Amino acid sequence: MKKVIALLVALAICAALCACGNRQKTLEETDLSMTVNGVEVTTKSSVDTLLGIFDGKYETAEAVSCVYSGMERTYSNETLSVFTYPGDDGAEHLMEAYAQANVQTARGITIGSSLKDVEDAYGSDYTRNGNVVSFELPSSDEQTVPAGIYFELYDDMVIAIGIVCEHRVQ
Repeated sequence: MKKVIALLVALAICAALCACGNRQKTLEETDLSMTVNGVEVTTKSSVDTLLGIFDGKYETAEAVSCVYSGMERTYSNETLSVFTYPGDDGAEHLMEAYAQANVQTARGITIGSSLKDVEDAYGSDYTRNGNVVSFELPSSDEQTVPAGIYFELYDDMVIAIGIVCEHRVQ
């Protein structure tokens, strides 16, 4: 009888630990969204819409693309950067948007949120590279960078948030 009780107690402890230990959350494309200065930025956002966030106050840099035919461009000011690539259709497409102020993700993370806040909102299934934690959707193939969202940290506090769109590996 003591063995049965001990076994039941052990199973109850295992169940409790397993329940609180699974902090993975499912990431979906709708989670790859942030609002910057009141404008929603998603992986489907048009470059023209994003340039409107700058209110005409940005610097531009461009370089010949190593992967695509045409020019890759960066539009930036003190708090926002937008990186683009030339599409096969001749249009300019969003590759990445990076914000350091006036930003909130679809799951409520803002500048100043803690790493724990990020983990509570997005789970613990992330990649950490130095001071950046990133969450990615599955890649469609080996030649494609997957869409994702990332958080730049300083002392485990969010100082910038970025959205990456699916694009070819450079």
